[in-house]
Amino acid sequence: MALVRWDDDDADMNQLQRYDSSSESTDAESSIAHDVDDGRPLPIIDLTQERLQSLHALGKDIPCAVKIGCGAWALENTALDGAGPLFKGEMEGPSAPPAVKSASVTNFLVHLYWTAAEPMSTGIIAKSNAHSGDQKLQEEILQRLIDSKLMGPTTEILFHHDPQRLALRELPHGCWSNVFVLYRAHCRSSGEPPAAKSTFFAVSQSWRCCMRFHKKTQHSLRVTCSRLKMEIRNSKDLKSHCQFSQQLLNHYFAVLEDRKVYYTARERGKTFKDVLVLIIDSYDKAKVTLPRWPFQRCSKRPIYEQVRRTSMTLTGCIVHGFGVFLYLGDEGFGTGANWTIEIAMRSIDRAYAIAQSMNRSLPDELLCWVQGDNACKEVRNSYTGRWASLMCQGGWFKNMGHHHMQKGHTHEDIDGIFSICTSALNALADLQTPRDVQRTLIDRMRPLFTKSGLVFDCEIIDTIRDWCRIMPAGATLKNCYRPRKGDSDRDDERCVPQSFTFMAREGMPGGGYGIDMDESIPRRLRSEGCAKDIFALVKASMASPTLSQKPILVYPQSFLPATERFFRTINSCNLFLTASLDESRSMELNELAKYIELDFPHLRRGVGYLRSLSDDNRRRLPSPHLKFIEAGPTAAHGLGDVRVGAVRAAPTPYKLQVVFHHRPAG
Repeated sequence: MALVRWDDDDADMNQLQRYDSSSESTDAESSIAHDVDDGRPLPIIDLTQERLQSLHALGKDIPCAVKIGCGAWALENTALDGAGPLFKGEMEGPSAPPAVKSASVTNFLVHLYWTAAEPMSTGIIAKSNAHSGDQKLQEEILQRLIDSKLMGPTTEILFHHDPQRLALRELPHGCWSNVFVLYRAHCRSSGEPPAAKSTFFAVSQSWRCCMRFHKKTQHSLRVTCSRLKMEIRNSKDLKSHCQFSQQLLNHYFAVLEDRKVYYTARERGKTFKDVLVLIIDSYDKAKVTLPRWPFQRCSKRPIYEQVRRTSMTLTGCIVHGFGVFLYLGDEGFGTGANWTIEIAMRSIDRAYAIAQSMNRSLPDELLCWVQGDNACKEVRNSYTGRWASLMCQGGWFKNMGHHHMQKGHTHEDIDGIFSICTSALNALADLQTPRDVQRTLIDRMRPLFTKSGLVFDCEIIDTIRDWCRIMPAGATLKNCYRPRKGDSDRDDERCVPQSFTFMAREGMPGGGYGIDMDESIPRRLRSEGCAKDIFALVKASMASPTLSQKPILVYPQSFLPATERFFRTINSCNLFLTASLDESRSMELNELAKYIELDFPHLRRGVGYLRSLSDDNRRRLPSPHLKFIEAGPTAAHGLGDVRVGAVRAAPTPYKLQVVFHHRPAG
């Protein structure tokens, strides 16, 4: 038997050497070499992929032990015939007692829980919510924190090993069979005999209450996770298998770091109330199709299969620390920039009203996570950046940004809200009009959030503002808002940035003095003052430690008069958008309503709703006035436009000096 060490440097077959474990092998290699084959030292062979292929061509039969990498070793007792993986079978050695093998599985699951599993709890509908308005729950959580600090080391160890006391966490996409393969690899790397499959699954049953697998995304099939997993499954050799595995692990780490940034902002918004965090996403339209068939079955008429019923747009917005708001729109609204900005402005206005009722002001900084099914046409476009620049230059917020997860990864907070929506809508079969959907969601979901101290409401939208025409068109942002085709564009390997933050020059450290910035603008746009210049800070991802480019000037101070005029005309403009259908779609819905009225007479309200969609003169609800815009930008800050100046630098300490005398030393 031989011990094979995998190297990346190329060499000829004639340079294949065998080393004695006592001469040039490491301590770890020597220990493995002496543990197998009756204590006799094993020779170590440096092999690359080309050498293994050459051995296979020569028909060489070499039983060996293969080093996988990162300290992982596996024994191979079969010929290098190329018919399968480089290692099969288990490590040779005496069988361990069942209790030892069960303890091995438990230790592995504990390590997996505290390293790979992610805390995915939303904290919104949890029974023990630290931010709840229930004083009893807050006292219970405080007592738990005190007990955790007073427990001894033995009790603490037992606590971390008891799955019944641990919070729920989620593992990446997969199943328990994948975890069992990972456990076998872990045992091989540590030189321990793994437990049997039945033992592993018996022990893992008790851990399924605190660990579950994240559902596979339905947003896109060609995302990084799926692509790398496919490459791992189709890899032909060990080297490529390890390379793709390392890339997948790095991808999971990057996604986790992005989530940590979001978790930090979320906790600040809940606890300190100095950050306003918004998450906006749209619900699956197929789940809000009206009217619903009785008993979920339609008639056999061909028209019911040829013509689709109308589907509503349901968009949810979570304002952490304030409430959860749902918005319903008729077919024909679309989910572009106008819809997204309207939802964000209405949610900010609701947060302002809640803050006024609690006798406090809005925070100074707005962090806005806008994610609409990972579609760049909705959230990652130039209109969103222009809107954020206007909000900063107008003085409503010192810092505003829109940030996004990588493609295929969504925020579990908003997905948790939508899962409750699905349960609420499935519980009632008689849904014919938007009013039925609104009433059902409010009746079944509001009690879940009010007992946690949050406000819940569902609103029907008939009219939205045409923000793309209302906003001044002084500048256009481009080049970063490309379609999200996987990890990078198909044209080149440059990635699409995921994080955009907008702030004024006066909000930068030191007023921007000494910072290398891109301020190339036309001479006609230059003005005497520059404190209100708005810069965009772009990062490749939310967790990137550095910017992907220098801060770029997007809205100079010369645009300030147009910005002030924009905020003065928001509540008085007459540029509105309503849901509209083309003539062919209106004819289809009218014909569908005619046959539904014949086959299902009790669906008269649903028939009336279908016919109203083709009526352009029907009564519509006007767009409400935004009260936080009427109150002015100083209402958001509480103290108004106060400038206290820069902090005076601390005086430098006394300097060491030396005086040389004329008298020589000696």
